[in-house]
Amino acid sequence: MRPKNVEQILASKRILLIGVTGAGKSTGAAELAQILNCPYIDFDVDIRWAPASEAKWTVREIAQQEHLADQLLSQSEWVMAGYSQVLSHKVIPRTDLVIILDYSPLVTFGRLLKRSLQRLWDQEEICNGNVETLRQLFSTDSILLWWFRTVRRKRRFYRQAIDDPNFPVAIHLTDPRQFEALKEGWLKQLRQTREE
Repeated sequence: MRPKNVEQILASKRILLIGVTGAGKSTGAAELAQILNCPYIDFDVDIRWAPASEAKWTVREIAQQEHLADQLLSQSEWVMAGYSQVLSHKVIPRTDLVIILDYSPLVTFGRLLKRSLQRLWDQEEICNGNVETLRQLFSTDSILLWWFRTVRRKRRFYRQAIDDPNFPVAIHLTDPRQFEALKEGWLKQLRQTREE
């Protein structure tokens, strides 16, 4: 479903960013949450992955994920990066607006490769304290292989979801510049609101 008008987009209080691995969901959602001055939820960190101190690279039990989702998504406002199909029954009904970052494979894989190499170099902690390793990057659990396995399926799902009457209002973005323009629209509206 396409948004009816700009006002409907800008009035949204619960916003979900989705896209293939490497699309920039986490960065984009964090930036948008800061603009809107509302809670930022990173699905991978806050819901999906257990802390590395408990067990490295371990996905939480579904019941625990559902409990965390219920707590976080009950807030009146939020911007969330990503979700899983397993929890779609918790996420989708609570979402006002979905922003689909459906960029070209060249863009998303390029971003993913650059990000992964940078994380290896910096030993940056991600997903609740986990760290990517060189061995992991070239294993069967590689995030790069995950991209190849899922990119077509996810992009097909995003295009079908737009016309699904049971899916929230969605904006389908195919270029990173469109997301930058969207953020500018929100900033402009907020400035106008403050001036009134």
